[in-house]
This record gives sequence, structure tokens and C-alpha cells, in this order.
Amino acid sequence: MREAGIDKVLYYRTKEFDSYCKGYPKTSEISLVDEIMKWETQHRPHIEQLETRALRLAKGDLMRLSDLENPQVEERLKVHESSWNNAKNEWAFASEEESFREKGPQTFSPEVLCAPSSCQLVSDSEGDKSTFTFLLPKDASSLCACSIVPVREGDFLGIFASKIRFSENWSTTHGIRGPIDNLWLDYSQVTGMLNQMRVSEPGGHSNVRLQWEVVHDDIGTDSCTSWRVSVKATKRIMPFEPLIRVAAQQEQFIMHSSSENAKRGFLELCEAY
Repeated sequence: MREAGIDKVLYYRTKEFDSYCKGYPKTSEISLVDEIMKWETQHRPHIEQLETRALRLAKGDLMRLSDLENPQVEERLKVHESSWNNAKNEWAFASEEESFREKGPQTFSPEVLCAPSSCQLVSDSEGDKSTFTFLLPKDASSLCACSIVPVREGDFLGIFASKIRFSENWSTTHGIRGPIDNLWLDYSQVTGMLNQMRVSEPGGHSNVRLQWEVVHDDIGTDSCTSWRVSVKATKRIMPFEPLIRVAAQQEQFIMHSSSENAKRGFLELCEAY
């Protein structure tokens, strides 16, 4: 197989792969080498992209700016690096953060999870599939967000890029309401990989949801001034199946239906690259 040019698939092979090869029918019209070569051709680009991401993450690329350097992404998405953030959800304004802090300790519904501290923004658990979530070409001009490995219900797929807001005024196109009054997400000024996922109409089909998580700034206390918004799978998702969330309101669905908006990562026009 190596003599035939098969490399990546063999390097990352599993026990299941070895069993498949041992049990491959000798009478098949397609030889085992030709069959595995098809796998190599199909999956090699994704494996190389995964290798690049791992190396860049090890060097501190928490924003995953390397995703923007992928030629297939670069052709279809015009977003400046300063507007790309896959690492955490920051407050948009210090004044709004202070207003939220002044409300004192909050009681949240059971649906709101807790993250232990702001330095632990990516899960290390078995259910963390964020490393395997990529932007892949949907057609000649657009992208789709999907996982290159199987995903189970409840798996963590990454952070939904956005700014945290605490105000009465909010955006019907770029706003997503939070678990308490006046708390909401604003993704008009910042975007990321999972912001590019497909969006269905309110009440429509989806396979992921947004999960608000409290970040306790001081371990051992109940103080909370920070949040992260994770994307969690709501059902089993097969490799390369597009990730889909439900729009928060109809105006948002309409905004995501525009190819021009998709080209600039659904940022407001002034933030386009």
C-alpha cells in the first residue's frame, strides 16, 4: 500500500481498519489497494488540515486563525483575523459587564451549565469533538460547518463566536437571547467557524443547540461575570453532515439566507474584510 502512495490512512489506522483489510473479499472486483487508495484520496486533505490545526494549537492558536488560511476557506470567506474568535465569548462593553455584576448572585435554570474558570474554555473530556469540526466547501462559493468524525448527542463541537451583551436594546438579526432578562449574544462584530453553520427557520430542523455556560471567575465562590456559549449536538451526527441550528427569530433566518452575508461571515457590513 505504501508503494502505491497510501500514507495518511495507514499512519492513523485503527484496529477496525486492520480487521477490515484482513476480511476484505479476495473475489472483489476492486482490489484492496484500490479501495484504500480511494479512502486516502478522500480523507488525506482533512487529515492534513487536522495536523495543521494541532500544530498551530500547540503554538497557542486558540482563535484558530489557521482555519482562515485554508485556500478553500479563503476563497469563500472574507473575514479579517481581528474579527475571528473561536476561543471565548468576551463582553462587548465594560459598562454592561459592570451592570451585570451589580445585580449580584444569580439563580439560573438547570439548563445553564457551569464552567469552572475562564482559563478552561475548551473541554478535555471524551465528548469534545471541537478539534474535528471544520469548514468545508458546500459548493463553488459557500461553506458548511461539519465534523469529520461521528458525533454523539451531547458532544461539544466548539464555541459560538459572539460578544456578551447586557442591555434592553438588542439586534433581531445578530442577537440571541440568554437565560436571564437583557442578557444576549451579539455576533455582529465577531464571527467564527460555527457561526457559518446552516440556520433553519424558527421551529425548524436542527442537530445542534447553543448552550449557555456560567464561568465562575473565582473558584470556590458564586461570583459570575463571564459566560461561554457552547455548541452541543442534539442527536447523532454522521461525518460530513452539515451542522444546523435554529434561527433565534425570522429576521435572523432571512439574514443567513443571503450569500453576500455568508461571504463576510455574517458580520455587519462595516466589519467585512
